[in-house]
Amino acid sequence: MKSTRINAAIIVAIMVTLLLSGCGGNAPTAEQISQTALQPSGSTTQSATTQNAPLRTPLKLPVMLKVDKSTPQFIVEALQQKKPILIFIFKENHQISLIVRENLKKLMQTPYASNLIFIALNIDKPEHVSGLVDSLGVTSVPFLALIDEKGQIVKEYSGYVDEKTIIQAVYNVTGGALQESTETVNDQGSE
Repeated sequence: MKSTRINAAIIVAIMVTLLLSGCGGNAPTAEQISQTALQPSGSTTQSATTQNAPLRTPLKLPVMLKVDKSTPQFIVEALQQKKPILIFIFKENHQISLIVRENLKKLMQTPYASNLIFIALNIDKPEHVSGLVDSLGVTSVPFLALIDEKGQIVKEYSGYVDEKTIIQAVYNVTGGALQESTETVNDQGSE
């Protein structure tokens, strides 16, 4: 019970900090935050720990993603492609997860997304997330992890993340590289 209260307090503090720092887009309103803060923590965020398990602490980044026999095969295959990976762990019909998912949809419309492997996983489907929760240091949902082409976890976010923060993180990990098609190349400079 104590860890549940601590998790709820941390989440509320993060959300208030994000709200006060001027996050744009579909940021939750102060009223939404205060209403969810008054609810039991199980309804505001899905804890990635069990009631009796020790409280997880975020990883010190960057750190290599631990790959072992418990790592899902689709993660191993994604790592073998040597491209940046964005993993989104969400809870279905969870208010903050839905908002972050909308922000991710906006990211996927940017040119930076063409260099990215995007993986979305429902926390309620343990067959998809087992082996990842511990390796990523998931503390709550929604949760985002950005892994570079070398397999290093370079960014993690728990809770609400605005679209500009996500886009900037992806831009940074892809080196700002844009994958241009031959149709968009402008040859006007040579005469």
